[in-house]
Amino acid sequence: MGYVVLADPPTISLPQCASASTCWISYVEKHTGTALTGKDSLLLSYEITGDNTSFVNDSPNNTCGGPPALSLLIHQIGDTGFAPSMRWFSQERQALAVGRVSWAVPLLLSKWINVNGQSTDQAGFDMALAAQGSIGLVFGGGCFAGHGVAVSAGDATLKIDGLTIQ
Repeated sequence: MGYVVLADPPTISLPQCASASTCWISYVEKHTGTALTGKDSLLLSYEITGDNTSFVNDSPNNTCGGPPALSLLIHQIGDTGFAPSMRWFSQERQALAVGRVSWAVPLLLSKWINVNGQSTDQAGFDMALAAQGSIGLVFGGGCFAGHGVAVSAGDATLKIDGLTIQ
């Protein structure tokens, strides 16, 4: 499954398999075309429902430990995968569990990391806020914010109630 583009209604059945190295969900994005410069935060409200759900984030080289989790994403338009500061992930992560969550992350460099795990590139962060192409969420945990999660037991459905710029 890997990459998902948000649609209405934004409800996603998380992939079921024994390992996140064989099937997974990683990026969920929505193109906004709205600059984030001068905005305060991103707010995500969602609910995960499921029965006897067990999440895994055992993608290759994910040896840092830590639970399967969700992070917010700012993805600058024009990203080719080679510039580390065109994708930014919230440093704070939400451990995946059945339940309802409402969570805001301030649009401050100290609250975000780039693909190299750094929060030291103020110019790169400012550019991503100004030339932003999409916002969203990523599934991962451990060493990687967005290298994927699967459901190894039970089932899980993610319903996004809102992903807003404040």
